[in-house]
Amino acid sequence: MKNVYGKVRSECRKVRNEKKRFGAVRCFCLYSFLTLLYSFFAPAEEHGLKNEFGKVRNEKVRPDSRYGAAFCLCLYSFLTLLNSFLAPAEERGLKNEYGQMRNEFRKVRNEKKRHASRYSAALCFCLYSFLTLLNSFLAPAHAAPGDVRLFKAPQTRNAQLRIHGSTDIENFAAVIADYQRLHPGTEVEYSDLVAQDIYTRHLAAGRGRVADLLISSGMDLQTKLANDGHALAHRSPATVGLPAWSHWRHEAFGISYEPIVIVYNKRLLPAARVPHTRRQLLALLRDPAAPLAGRVGTYDVARSSVGYLLATQDHQLGSMAGALQAALGDNRVRLEERTGALLDRVTRGELALAYNVLGSYAQARIDAGAPLGIVLPEDYTLVLLRTALIPRTAPNAAEAGRFLDYLLSPRGQAMLAQQVGLQPIRAANGAPLSPHARDGARVRALRPIPLGPGLLVYLDALKRRQFLEAWRSTVQPERKAAADAP
Repeated sequence: MKNVYGKVRSECRKVRNEKKRFGAVRCFCLYSFLTLLYSFFAPAEEHGLKNEFGKVRNEKVRPDSRYGAAFCLCLYSFLTLLNSFLAPAEERGLKNEYGQMRNEFRKVRNEKKRHASRYSAALCFCLYSFLTLLNSFLAPAHAAPGDVRLFKAPQTRNAQLRIHGSTDIENFAAVIADYQRLHPGTEVEYSDLVAQDIYTRHLAAGRGRVADLLISSGMDLQTKLANDGHALAHRSPATVGLPAWSHWRHEAFGISYEPIVIVYNKRLLPAARVPHTRRQLLALLRDPAAPLAGRVGTYDVARSSVGYLLATQDHQLGSMAGALQAALGDNRVRLEERTGALLDRVTRGELALAYNVLGSYAQARIDAGAPLGIVLPEDYTLVLLRTALIPRTAPNAAEAGRFLDYLLSPRGQAMLAQQVGLQPIRAANGAPLSPHARDGARVRALRPIPLGPGLLVYLDALKRRQFLEAWRSTVQPERKAAADAP
């Protein structure tokens, strides 16, 4: 049993490593996974997976089945999930599979407690452990960048809306579902993209594939689209009275704001050593004992537009930005393109600390039980606006405006706060909030990034190239040395 469990764990790792790639490799890994599952549950049988699948389906309803009713239910659901996941026609992300698997996991857990006499101890242990393993494999498998999910209209379709967003589908799905409760005839297609891809896809798209609404944490890229004439102005009762800092020319609108934080693993970094300012972080990185060597992470600013924006803001606001970058490089900083990947590594204990992370994503992990802590730097805490923009060429601009009005409404703002964990632009009574205001001890020194033409400075090609060269020379000195070698 232990050997089989080890094999399954190895297969899980293969699939986990390949999960961002679709096609032959994914199918091969999952087919191997299914084969292992089949051989694990039916080692004496001579029939193939298809026969086993059909047999369990038929046995499921028989109370005198040799499998047992509860076991049949779990195994049938398990095979159904994996079979549908393997099917090439499926376009769904992993969230549905994870949600259903979590339910099956709970069923098995409950059956283990209630019906021990119907399960042998070994079978209980194997099935429970196996589903625990798959649950842990699927839990962090958020929709990969580029994933598309279609939210069909609950009633007869009379409107369509295509959204390109940098907010994870898993987090934003509840917001779309609430909007469809108000507008049940609207079908929504949501593409989960990194901020840079939202920008480049819009510029490259033909009219037939242009999104109706762009929602991005890349404030600078959204501002550039508006500045270059790609945005449609939107005025409505929902936008009246919005503070000047929350929109630009009624073309780019902040729908939420969130602090940029330091995240750490509570099990790896004692509370007494947690840095609360950048100066303290610099001292920890320079500690002769090197407690963060190879165990600190941040954005790869060459690949992440949000990371690039935050890094350039650090250089404008903080005098020690260069020294901090050099110290990160000396500690072999681990670089990632997306917040989720950084948080995954901190949660697993691969990293002890991550710098300049989106606070809402970290808080969502904490709420789900991750052993993480959040620090809002006391010297200054950058505040990022998540912005929405209606492209001038949007095929469904009216529906996009209606959705934007919903996001800015008290109900939409409450959904963003409760379901996505984003800080609302408006308070519960509909009045605008100001991120300049203190929020007790939770936010001590907020520095909102202004929405406007000032964000275009570091998007200049020459400025960007110079900044990235300087960044690489300090954060990735070994790569630069290799590039400069004859």
